[in-house]
Amino acid sequence: MQRTVVVIVLALLALGAPSGAAAHATLVRTAPADGAVLDRSPRVVRVEFDDRVRAASGNAAVANDTGASVLSGPARASGRALLLPLRDGLKDGAYSVRWSLVSDDGHREQGVLAFAVGSGASSPRSVLGASAPLAWNNIVLRSLYFLGLLAAAGATVFWLLNRRTLGERARAAFAHLLFFALLAAFLGGSGIVDTAPSGTRFALVIRIAVTLALVGSAAAALAPSLPVLLYVAGACSLALLAAPPLAGHPLDRDQPRVLAALVDVVHVASAAVWIGGLLALVYALPRATAEGPARAAAVRRFSASAFVAVAVLALSGLGRALTEFSAVHQIWSTSYGQTVIVKSALFALLLPLGWVNRTFLIAAFGRLRRSALAEVALLAGVVVAVAVLTELRPGRVVTRA
Repeated sequence: MQRTVVVIVLALLALGAPSGAAAHATLVRTAPADGAVLDRSPRVVRVEFDDRVRAASGNAAVANDTGASVLSGPARASGRALLLPLRDGLKDGAYSVRWSLVSDDGHREQGVLAFAVGSGASSPRSVLGASAPLAWNNIVLRSLYFLGLLAAAGATVFWLLNRRTLGERARAAFAHLLFFALLAAFLGGSGIVDTAPSGTRFALVIRIAVTLALVGSAAAALAPSLPVLLYVAGACSLALLAAPPLAGHPLDRDQPRVLAALVDVVHVASAAVWIGGLLALVYALPRATAEGPARAAAVRRFSASAFVAVAVLALSGLGRALTEFSAVHQIWSTSYGQTVIVKSALFALLLPLGWVNRTFLIAAFGRLRRSALAEVALLAGVVVAVAVLTELRPGRVVTRA
């Protein structure tokens, strides 16, 4: 009982913890500045960021009075700066600029500014708008990718912990589970790659992850006939745990790169042990063994590993949260923080359910399996919330921008 209370307290500490949010380039300065009044017409609008960027569609510069474009050519990126060339000799008046880019993590961002030419002019406001709406197709694809990745790695850990106890009969059941999990990661990742701008770190990591998922799913499909291939599928599954940290926020310039990446890998791995273990409990274990000592031993072993996973998940998540918010109000005043609240609510529902499963149902496998299904459904909701978080700017970045 005391151990369960410790887990619940640790998990509650991490309720606000985001999971590996993807990085976003942060605006540093613009030249001319927003609202500036200039004596002479500028030749280019320079927008500088704290990370490498690439030009995206949607860049524009117009005269406020006519709406006519004043761009002399397409926008181009130069390292951490986006350059929008302007026509020579702009007449006195107000002008609006919309910049649009892709950061190194593959996220699209937009912003606007306005400037005026002519001494004595009043500070102008932009007549252009900017938006970077959530793309729900990306949310679905990222959810499928994350869920497949976590399920495959966690199922692999479950199998490695129990392979001697369950014996050869378990091989086919776990091969099937790994195949479907890696297939989900492959399909989700492939859809993400199709829309990811080439040349970004995000696109490179996702391409590697998709390749690993493809190789792993092929190995899992053949593993019932060739047992050694189950180890290949498991190795691919575990290697995929590095993909979210390498593609996302831990490699931001304002993060302690090695420490942040290691903490994020640990966070993702602990989530995988929980989610993948539950799926193994629900799907693979009933097909791998009948009621008896072997099944009971596997259930007890998962209960112990899940306890450790939740504790590590809480501690690592708390550490990640400290880098994503710079003020308490950002939790409810930003879209990022509001999504964390939704994730936290789902996580809060999981704690008593998991406690009931481990405390009262561990000896009744049929009831435990049904309850674990509900736990899996709630965890799937948490994964969707994580997918949304990777599309949003962290609270500290929104405030600074």
